[in-house]
Amino acid sequence: MVEPKIPTMADARKQASSVLFAIAILQLICGGILIIAAPQIVGAPIPEEELPLVLAEWFGIAIVFGLLGVWALATPLPPVIIGLLLYVGMMIATTVANPESIKNGIIVKIAIIVGLILAIKTCLNAKPDESNGSRDADGSGADDWDGRSSGKRHNPEQDGYS
Repeated sequence: MVEPKIPTMADARKQASSVLFAIAILQLICGGILIIAAPQIVGAPIPEEELPLVLAEWFGIAIVFGLLGVWALATPLPPVIIGLLLYVGMMIATTVANPESIKNGIIVKIAIIVGLILAIKTCLNAKPDESNGSRDADGSGADDWDGRSSGKRHNPEQDGYS
């Protein structure tokens, strides 16, 4: 019998950052389409006085999820949890403001939530990277005074740091 593959932290970082970057890209694409197609969708162009707010929201959401994706490249669990909370919160706020909006793009919304939940599951099940494990060669689990984790103490004079 084949044992199931245990995800590594590298897998978790890749999955978490990918889903967060996908949300940022979808926000840019769908927001752009909405702004361009507003006259056909709502029957009128976006009022000029509201356009700066709409653009700030459009780019702001994309930037936040893009930054969460960058963060997930280093530490995947916190940004993907924050991303899930933000995404669900935005859906709730949008639905409260316009109950009809819940059905718009429901398949994409479900796919994004499932992707975020699966990324969280991968993060929780991931084993530490071997090169970045929790223990040094000396078993201490702590970096040496100069930030290296080689398991031995370094002499600045021998290392050329004097």
